[in-house]
Amino acid sequence: MASAKATKKETENLPVPQESGAVGFGAQGAQEAEHSEGGAGTSTSRDDNLMPLLYVLQPLSPQLDEENASYLEGAKAGMIMLRNSPTPLVETCIFQPTNYWKEWVEWIPRESGGGLVARWVVPDHCATDEQAFTFLKSVAPDVTKRDNAFYRSNGNVMKFTRIFAGGIHIPGSPPQAYVIPLTSTGHTVARGLMSLINQKKRKDGRTYDSFAFGYMLRTVKRKNAKGTWWVLAPEDVRDKNGALAGRADPETYAWGKMLHDAVRAGEKRAEEFDSAAEQAEEGAAHGDVEHRAEQAGV
Repeated sequence: MASAKATKKETENLPVPQESGAVGFGAQGAQEAEHSEGGAGTSTSRDDNLMPLLYVLQPLSPQLDEENASYLEGAKAGMIMLRNSPTPLVETCIFQPTNYWKEWVEWIPRESGGGLVARWVVPDHCATDEQAFTFLKSVAPDVTKRDNAFYRSNGNVMKFTRIFAGGIHIPGSPPQAYVIPLTSTGHTVARGLMSLINQKKRKDGRTYDSFAFGYMLRTVKRKNAKGTWWVLAPEDVRDKNGALAGRADPETYAWGKMLHDAVRAGEKRAEEFDSAAEQAEEGAAHGDVEHRAEQAGV
């Protein structure tokens, strides 16, 4: 259960919590949430409020290598890894999305050692992928497209990345703020989750705030001619009868709104993306069984 306290205005029209098997979430069907203009985050230091990253472990992830400093006992490909969490490895969890944005991320190619170089947030008015590419050319004019990928003149790779921030809810633990960066095969995952969010409509026809619902995160295996890898598979939370049961209770809704506002205000931001995790997924998808990301720590 979340620890944030909801104000009267935020809670008076929210649903009564109902049993769903998910912490802080219940059945749909009560009155609609009233949206408050208030509810800011309490911290003002971005450096002290970094949100850790959620990744899916791959066959090449260093957490699976017993000789790597990042090895985690019990780690298996396909597990969800929560960095800096007392429960770092889970097979499923509830994700309460609060924010969404896009970035262009510049990486040193893995065959050249890998590593993060720079990140550019795509402006909100760039709604289409074509507009996002136009923005990229404005900040990196030397970018060219080859073999369905984008490269700078120095050989670095530019990756279009969709990013969700939100709360991870695990029974017995308070909600934890996390960031999920999605690129390459993850774009399909991002579109799927956004579709689920946009399907939630209020009685007046408007879409609910993203943090009004939680979504079950699982992973599924993907294969192609070159390799095998795992991706997130978000789905609606449902009760044992199959009815929708992912509606946030008042306290969880208020927690999600506070995180949403803090991220928008710049009071919370994502920690730096990790090249080891990026290389592990890319290597698995390309059948690179000999290559193992050697950087410490996802």
